[in-house]
Amino acid sequence: MGVGVLAVCLALLDACGQQGSDPETALRQNLCDLPGARGALLPIELAAVGVSDAIGVNPHGVYLAESAGFGRLFRVPLMGGMKTQLADNLFYVQIRTGGDDAYLTTQGFAGAGSALYRITRAQALVTLDVDLKGANDLALTTTRLFVADGSTKAIYSYDRAGHGRKMVAENVSDPRLAVDGETLYYFASTTAGPAVFRLNGDGSSTVAWGGDLGRPARLLFSEGLLYAAGEGIRVYDLETHVATTISDGPGGIQELVRVGDRFYFTAGDNLGKLLRVPVSGGAPEILDEGLGWGGLATDGEAVYYDGGPDARVLCPAATAGMP
Repeated sequence: MGVGVLAVCLALLDACGQQGSDPETALRQNLCDLPGARGALLPIELAAVGVSDAIGVNPHGVYLAESAGFGRLFRVPLMGGMKTQLADNLFYVQIRTGGDDAYLTTQGFAGAGSALYRITRAQALVTLDVDLKGANDLALTTTRLFVADGSTKAIYSYDRAGHGRKMVAENVSDPRLAVDGETLYYFASTTAGPAVFRLNGDGSSTVAWGGDLGRPARLLFSEGLLYAAGEGIRVYDLETHVATTISDGPGGIQELVRVGDRFYFTAGDNLGKLLRVPVSGGAPEILDEGLGWGGLATDGEAVYYDGGPDARVLCPAATAGMP
C-alpha cells in the first residue's frame, strides 16, 4: 500500500462518540468534517467490509456492496463506525444515489438474470424489477431512473418509484449512461460504429457524437461537457464538436467522479489505484494503491472508495487550487 491510512475514532478525534443527540446534525456530518481531515489527502478508514465492488453515498449513509463471499450489502454511517447488513446474495452490484434515494442493480451467476432495487430512507431493500438479464449501468435524473441492460441490448426507463418501465433504446451494444440535468445520454456500439446518443423528450434518440470514442467504461456529464473514461479521459463538447484529451492514462479506468477542479478515478485490477487529475488536464497523481475492485463515489465533497480490505474516505480541499 502506497500511503498510510487513518483509522476512524483516533485519540485526536472522539467525534465518533460525540455525533450528538441531534440525529439531523449527525446526518449532515461526515468524516471530512473532522479536524485536520480536509485537504490532508490522508485516506481515512471508514469500515472493514472486505472488497467493495460498488459504493454509493447519500445523506443517510455509505452503501458498500461486497464483491465476494456472501454478496452482502452494508450501510455505514457517514461518520464511520458500525456497519449494518441490509441484504446478501447480491452480486456484480452497481449503486447510484440521488437525493435521499439509493438504487442498485445486480447480476446473477451463470445467466441467472439481474434485478433492480431501491434502498428506502428506512434502510429497507425494495425489489423494483426482476425482469432484467444483464444490467451494466444505472443513471438518475430528478424524475427518472434509467437502466442499461447489456444482455438484451436495451435501455429501460422508470419513474423514481421504479414504476412504468419502458424501453427507450434497443439494439445497443456495450451501453453506458450519463445524464445532463433531465436529459439522458448513452454510449452504444451500433452497426454504424460507436456513438453517443441523446434521448429526446418525444422518446426518439439522435446522435450527439459519432466516432472517436473507443469503448468508454464510464460517462460523466459535468458543467455541460461530456467526459468519457476508459483507457484515458477525454472531454467532448457536444455544441462545438471539439474533443480534448484530459489524460492519456493509465488504462483500465473503472469509475470516475469529479470534486471541485479535479477528477478522481480508480484504475487497474484487484491491485488497482486511486488517482486524480486536474479537469484542465495533466499527469495523473496516485493517491492510494494496492486497492480492490474499484468502487468509487462522492457526495460532492468527500471521495469514498474501495481500499481492499476496507472502505476509505479521502477529503480533498473544498477550494479550487488547494491540495
